[in-house]
Amino acid sequence: MAMYVDQQPLPGWEDVTPIPQAECENPVARIAYASDYETAMDYFRAAQASGELSERALELTADIIDMNSAHYTAWQYRRRCLFALNKDLAEELSYVRDVALSNPKNYQIWYHRRAVVEQLGDASTEIPFVDEVLQLDAKNYHAWAHRQWALKTYGGWEGELEETEALLTADLRNNSAWNHRWFVIHNAGVAVTAEAVAAEAEFALRHIERAVHNESAWNYLRGYLVDGASFDKHPQVKAHCQKLLAEHSGAADCAHLHNLLAEAHEQEGTEESLNTAIELLQKLRNDIDPVREKYWDRRIARATAKLERLVCA
Repeated sequence: MAMYVDQQPLPGWEDVTPIPQAECENPVARIAYASDYETAMDYFRAAQASGELSERALELTADIIDMNSAHYTAWQYRRRCLFALNKDLAEELSYVRDVALSNPKNYQIWYHRRAVVEQLGDASTEIPFVDEVLQLDAKNYHAWAHRQWALKTYGGWEGELEETEALLTADLRNNSAWNHRWFVIHNAGVAVTAEAVAAEAEFALRHIERAVHNESAWNYLRGYLVDGASFDKHPQVKAHCQKLLAEHSGAADCAHLHNLLAEAHEQEGTEESLNTAIELLQKLRNDIDPVREKYWDRRIARATAKLERLVCA
């Protein structure tokens, strides 16, 4: 980064009159900018005012970004300089990588990188780059959003399911990895067959066995059980859950498990299954999850009404 303190005029900018920040005569609370930053911004305003798109303006944006990486105007002006000067965008991606690894949750960095990749028309560097960022934080929203944009725009789906499996093996509560697995299954251009659904349900259940109270895996499983005949189509889910309830040490007070089994029994619709559903819901209401008492009351009333209609038929 260039040094700006007490350098007036700034070397290389002798032909430019800096423009100070507009302030009223006696500001109530003037922002105490660092001297380097204030000087750099004075020259940046002058470059903007004249529309200068030059090497020195590009260098100036880098200095400002080094001092304030969230300065979206500096990033925007940097793109204008890059494209006007036909700069090597592969080099720019290397620059952005260095900045991003120090500021991995900065919105402006990710937007800038996407814009550069779009201009370049080549996203071959993006999955390795995202992998590098995820090593710092496997749940970085910006990194996952960028990964999904790159995949959907440029392809390269190979190995993505294996990546999610590795991440979930390391941390089965990684909601981002569960979300990405769903994204890949439903956006990679491969039909989501009954066999695929069964495989994903089994995948979720294997991870549920590792931590029966992990809501992430239950939510993923529920995503595949959305239609009215879901348990008829996938009877292995109910059977697996019944086995969990009988054998897993942590299942006795697992709300997710009891709720899913209650739904399965209610959907079956026989007198015996409806009675079982009501028992499970009463346990949820009274013992496992009394905070949602009113919700369980409503579910109990619905199952009871179905049972009464069945008995009276």
